[in-house]
Amino acid sequence: PNRKAGFMFRGEIYKGQFYPGFTLSYNRKLLQALSATLSYSYMNYNFYNVGAGFNVNLGPLQLYLVADNILGVLKPQTIQTVNLHFGLNLVFGYRQKKEPACPMFRY
Repeated sequence: PNRKAGFMFRGEIYKGQFYPGFTLSYNRKLLQALSATLSYSYMNYNFYNVGAGFNVNLGPLQLYLVADNILGVLKPQTIQTVNLHFGLNLVFGYRQKKEPACPMFRY
């Protein structure tokens, strides 16, 4: 599929206090080897956490760049934290399934 949605819940315990968080995400395949993602997260009692990222698949090599709190770019003086992740993954044994031919009309 060219589009995917996701949900993640996480909980963190720090100094005996439980801090819940969740993320909603939308992923879209833009080109054969390029995908983009947008996310919205509730973390650290903050509802204004929007993230974005890209990944490029080059055979068994996957390069990625993702960041959160991108709304802070609009008001840099208000940013307390930003997470930026980049790197590469080596993907072994994955073969993309070919979509079965769909008839033009279904009965």
